[in-house]
Amino acid sequence: MSKTTRVALLLALLACSVAAAPQTGRSILQKKASLSQSSSASSSDPKGSASASGSISVTEGEGTLEVIADSQTFQESRSQIKQKVQELVEIIPNQQQGSKKEFCTTTIASIDDELTSIGSVAVEAFVDTLAFVQIDGVGSGCAGSAAKAEATAAATVQAVIDAWVEVAANGNSAAADISAQAITTVLAKASAEASAEACIESEGDLSFAEAGQTVLASAYAKAVASILFWLEAGVDCSGTSDSFSEAEVTAAIEDESTTVDGETTSIVEGQGTADATGSGEASVDRVTQRCPSPVSFCCAPSNKRRGEGGQQCRCNSTGTSRRSKCTADFFKDDEGRVIWDAIIDADGSNVKCRC
Repeated sequence: MSKTTRVALLLALLACSVAAAPQTGRSILQKKASLSQSSSASSSDPKGSASASGSISVTEGEGTLEVIADSQTFQESRSQIKQKVQELVEIIPNQQQGSKKEFCTTTIASIDDELTSIGSVAVEAFVDTLAFVQIDGVGSGCAGSAAKAEATAAATVQAVIDAWVEVAANGNSAAADISAQAITTVLAKASAEASAEACIESEGDLSFAEAGQTVLASAYAKAVASILFWLEAGVDCSGTSDSFSEAEVTAAIEDESTTVDGETTSIVEGQGTADATGSGEASVDRVTQRCPSPVSFCCAPSNKRRGEGGQQCRCNSTGTSRRSKCTADFFKDDEGRVIWDAIIDADGSNVKCRC
């Protein structure tokens, strides 16, 4: 065998061995699974709630899960107390010319005025829920969220007047007085509730489910307490005296506004379910009260209320010591409000309470 032939044979054997060697430098990916997930729950309402949860399993492909629950409230109230004490006293001295007295003076003292107290109340309740599941491959997953919020606020406005007019002329006098109160309490409520749930089963294709729900409930109102009062006292030249007093009391709720808005979404691509529900309520109510007062117009405690540990007071509308207007019992009801109840007289008549 010649040298040339041996070299050719060696090269042929080497080529065969390289061709038969295993290919270990590269590989082909046959299967892979991955996922990303997040959940968030928040509540700014002390009485509210928010929950978010979910689970997902991916055996092949990519999966995504997202769950959100949010609960928020807002409340604002502005109460106001206005009180006014007005006194007008006119004394006209006797007219004299030399030694002769001439009584011919006509005089009138009058007060015509208005006192208005205005407050406002506003509340909002907001909830937002979202459940989203997506798998591009093989797997299954479920997500759910729920949120609840409730807001309540009250505003009390009060107008109190104590007015007195007096005139004296020609040796005669006349007087008129008014003690009155207007009080209004407005209560605003707003509540909202929402839930969302999404589930899917994927066997290889892209599948997703999304459910979302938001609800916003709001309420607003103004409370108005107003007293329009007119007092007049007069003495004429003939010596006749007369007096008059009148008060018009208004306690009202104005500019009432209640609104509930909501948005809902349910989407399914592939095999799955998506459900979203929501509800809300907003209301404005006027609270009926028995002679309550945020401030105490009590002149002096005299004795304890029988069996209730309260106080009995002689009082008038503004707490001035000049005139007592009623005898009233002072105590607190189950909600902690101050209550003035008129005392029933021995003869069965009810003393009207203005405290």
